[in-house]
Amino acid sequence: MHLLFKQGWVGLVLFNATLILGLARLARAGWRGESRAYVLLAALAGMLKVGMFDSLLDAPRLAALLCLLMLVGLDPTSLAPRQWKAGAWSWLIEPDARWEPCPETTR
Repeated sequence: MHLLFKQGWVGLVLFNATLILGLARLARAGWRGESRAYVLLAALAGMLKVGMFDSLLDAPRLAALLCLLMLVGLDPTSLAPRQWKAGAWSWLIEPDARWEPCPETTR
């Protein structure tokens, strides 16, 4: 009811669509073997369980956490570890990268 009064029908429909899509994508990623998806799915389910009896959107921190959980659920590929690409910061990532000092520092 809180969403309906604060944001209207459009806000309620968009919130529910984001929530359902996030839950579905997290469940699909968990089914494929992503263990981190189960953690996020449990966290989102726990927040929704509390939200059945209390309004989570009244507290800004809880609302931000709920929205973050839903948005991470929309892109479960962000859970997979990524390969770092060599570039300007490769000396931080690769310990074997050669480091050459700048000419200004070698006086």
